[in-house]
Amino acid sequence: STVRLSDSKISHFWPLMPSQSTAIMTNVETIIAMSKLKFDIIQTQRNVKIIIEALDAIDVDAPEGDIYQYFEVTTENLNDTAVENVVFYLIIDKEWNDDHENIMFNRYNEGSWEQVVPTSLGEDRDYYNYLAQVDGFSYFAITGEKKTAEDVTDTVEDEVKEGDKLTKEIKPEDAVSDDDQKSWFNKAKYYILYG
Repeated sequence: STVRLSDSKISHFWPLMPSQSTAIMTNVETIIAMSKLKFDIIQTQRNVKIIIEALDAIDVDAPEGDIYQYFEVTTENLNDTAVENVVFYLIIDKEWNDDHENIMFNRYNEGSWEQVVPTSLGEDRDYYNYLAQVDGFSYFAITGEKKTAEDVTDTVEDEVKEGDKLTKEIKPEDAVSDDDQKSWFNKAKYYILYG
């Protein structure tokens, strides 16, 4: 099972990863911006250890955009060619997410950042949930572009318009009268009883 090493670090050990199996690693109450890591094993692996750690900074050039979080995935006894369909289930704080657009999941690979547009999985009380599939492990960064004041104003106006639709009053002429309701009920009763 996954072990919490600190507020920003988790580890998981597998004595055996059989071929054609799926490995899952879950976050255990840390600040790492993911709830789960899942990947498929296509060649049997033994004594595999994976460590995921949230980082304040890394020793390579930053990707484009505002950084929500960096984290690093390191592996022991895991051959890169033995792994496919690497999927991260990401969690991003609602306040940060609402101030940003064009959310990206970035993987550092061979000297440059590869960008993946994560798929939205909805939200819970505190976080927006995303899914991102990549080709392997390395440094990762979740980024976004800061919304302009105009973008924020448009969003608020759209929400107000939606609110107006929901709170629109029913005009007296649109309401159904008691006589209309009785008439409808009597017709329905007739058809039920007499077909």
